[in-house]
Amino acid sequence: MEREERRAGDDRAVTPRAAGPDHGAHHLLPHRRHRERVRWDLVGCALGGHVVVGTDVATVTPADAALVRPADDGHRLHRCLRCEAWTLHPVPAHPTRERCPAEDEVEVPLRGRALRDRYVLKLIALERVLHVVFFAVVGVVLLFVARHRDVLDEDFRHIVSDLQSGGSVEGTGIVAEVGKFFSFSYSSLYLLAVVSLTYAAFEAVEAVGLWLGRRWAEYLTFVATATLLPLEVFGLLDRPSPLKLLTLAVNLAIVVYLLVSKRLFGLGRHRSAPAG
Repeated sequence: MEREERRAGDDRAVTPRAAGPDHGAHHLLPHRRHRERVRWDLVGCALGGHVVVGTDVATVTPADAALVRPADDGHRLHRCLRCEAWTLHPVPAHPTRERCPAEDEVEVPLRGRALRDRYVLKLIALERVLHVVFFAVVGVVLLFVARHRDVLDEDFRHIVSDLQSGGSVEGTGIVAEVGKFFSFSYSSLYLLAVVSLTYAAFEAVEAVGLWLGRRWAEYLTFVATATLLPLEVFGLLDRPSPLKLLTLAVNLAIVVYLLVSKRLFGLGRHRSAPAG
């Protein structure tokens, strides 16, 4: 009765009615040594769907029982390679291959800690994208100001003069900071623009590498972030602000995560095994 209520291609997890012993393909399935606080494989399947094999094969044999099993009413049970849930799929009307792929042909998905690390790296990549946008905008603004410096400086002074005559603006705060900005020479403005755009490109390379899970991007991000930590600490001590504190905390967390969890420079790679 339960089978009749399910639609063809239903990807909800089910339990095989007669789950005999699994044969083969054990290394394709996750081995859980302890209870995980967060089942990252379930998160991955919730976001990207289950990863199953054999949905396009004509024949299922007992040797495939670890991953694919026959069901009722023209359906089959397929075991997810990531979370191990059994999902119901229809028998293909036009199969593209005769048998299930061999074990060496199956691409095993990321799961467990490796999947968690991939999500964390993507979060860091998104944070780097914010850096790219910010420094790219700053660079473009600096180029615009350098090209029209005299006109903008004159307009700014007229505006400040009119506001000060009304007694609403003092020579401090943001007005004073903008005034210092126009005191830079043309060459200094162009140099700052080049530095800002170059850093944006550098951060873009980091973001792409981290999103793709490249090892070199982890080292690049660690070195770049750790190098700027002393400057961030100095800036926070000189002029404290919630934004500076948040930036320092985020970058410090990234450095610690990459160094410890990703085991950069071999840290924690050769931990001693328990005696016994």
